[in-house]
Amino acid sequence: MEWYAGRRTGTGRGGFTEEIWSPPRDGTMMGMYRMIKDGKPIFYELLLIAEESSSLAIKLKHFHGDLRGWEDRDVSLPFPLVA
Repeated sequence: MEWYAGRRTGTGRGGFTEEIWSPPRDGTMMGMYRMIKDGKPIFYELLLIAEESSSLAIKLKHFHGDLRGWEDRDVSLPFPLVA
């Protein structure tokens, strides 16, 4: 997944989006995402790509613009690799 590391920006959903992925280290990659609309942060995501069950999975947590979490404290959303 080293090829996925880097920064991407664009527009969508009526605002500016930015996603940054770190290079892999010890089997994981860390990612950050933000959506800005009308000059204000709308939400953020903290993401992790990790090896899981002999495959890869993304886990993420959402945060409001003021960093209040969307998910419960001990919960992250799993997205296992399908294809």
